Amino acid sequence: MMKIHSTQKLKALSPKENLKIYYQPEVRAEATRLLHPDGPPTRTA
Repeated sequence: MMKIHSTQKLKALSPKENLKIYYQPEVRAEATRLLHPDGPPTRTA
């Protein structure tokens, strides 16, 4: 499992790969932390 360290890496992937990776729970949690440093968004996706 490769760890996503920045949104740059996410953007470098194709949209399909992007979604496949993003929807793995541990990566999604990491992405949420990166996008929302103050906490998770109030609305769920």
